[in-house]
Amino acid sequence: MLHHFIVTRIGIGIHNENWYRGALSLFEAITFPSLCAQTCSNFTCLLIVDRDIPANAKMRLDAIVNGHRNFHLVPIDLTVMQQVHQGCFDYIWDRCQDYLLARRMIVDPFEYIITSVLDADDAWHVETVDLVQKRMAEEMPAFLASERRNMTWTRHTGGACLTFANGLRWYAHSDVVVPLHRSFGGLFVFVAARLSSGISACSSRHTQWASYCNVVDFKDIKCDQATPMWVYVRHDRSEVAWDVKDNKSDSKSVRHLHSDFGIDFDKMQRWRENHELRTIGMDGNAPRSHAGMAGTEQLDCYFRITALNRQIAILERDAGAAGANGSSDQLLASQRRARDELVRRYQEQAQSHFR
Repeated sequence: MLHHFIVTRIGIGIHNENWYRGALSLFEAITFPSLCAQTCSNFTCLLIVDRDIPANAKMRLDAIVNGHRNFHLVPIDLTVMQQVHQGCFDYIWDRCQDYLLARRMIVDPFEYIITSVLDADDAWHVETVDLVQKRMAEEMPAFLASERRNMTWTRHTGGACLTFANGLRWYAHSDVVVPLHRSFGGLFVFVAARLSSGISACSSRHTQWASYCNVVDFKDIKCDQATPMWVYVRHDRSEVAWDVKDNKSDSKSVRHLHSDFGIDFDKMQRWRENHELRTIGMDGNAPRSHAGMAGTEQLDCYFRITALNRQIAILERDAGAAGANGSSDQLLASQRRARDELVRRYQEQAQSHFR
């Protein structure tokens, strides 16, 4: 049976407690019970949290997952990285690999594994992990055969990207749920590959996995499940903008939502009724639209910090080497000051963004 590692990011680059009060309420009501309800428990959920997550939020998250051995909190510090890539977040998977290897959760670094990404406010059908496990296991002979067949650049690992196109969009405040069909999306991309390949569900923007499969010569598997396999939840802390418009729930989607995903609807109702958790003031009415909460500025900030980290490390390494001169010392001092200013800006953003 293949190890399945689910990457769930919670508040990376966010340090204000107000955001966590709402976000953890959604995680506790939707994502956590959905994973606990899976008919196959052969998975490990890696909860990626900021190193400086507020203490109260950390205590609450610890309390939520307490006693569930397949949930692990993995801290990350975005200000100390030395490598990032645009168009993906494989720097998150790099941190996950360090965690898994350090704790002997993976002993063989060459083994085939499954990786996936599930946002901390979304849900999977309770049979998702089981279906993915079975289908990827069926593909193992083909993966091994491709290693023998492929040429140099794609020889080390076979692999596949598996997706489910049918799901639900749930406007959580107004409790409106409608069908949604998408070929690729972050919460329903499952990737099988050797750990040593460095390829994971974090390796590409979720909308571009068809193209990425061509790059790495992976099989593109589209599972045509008629039943909805995921729930894409929209609320007033979503990064992406949304508008309920005139949408109304259809009875079939409501039945699926309430029977197939393990969601705790009592906790959802308490979240819905707690207006202090809202970012949108609507005089007691449920918000019908949201402009989004993009973190573009902050991403650019820590990409710049990462570039300076790498340059500074090289300058420090070479500082005592023969031929070092005053101009090198001046450059090192200048780049350290530039980094310190960016870190200060990043920390301000971590307190002010996503409030």
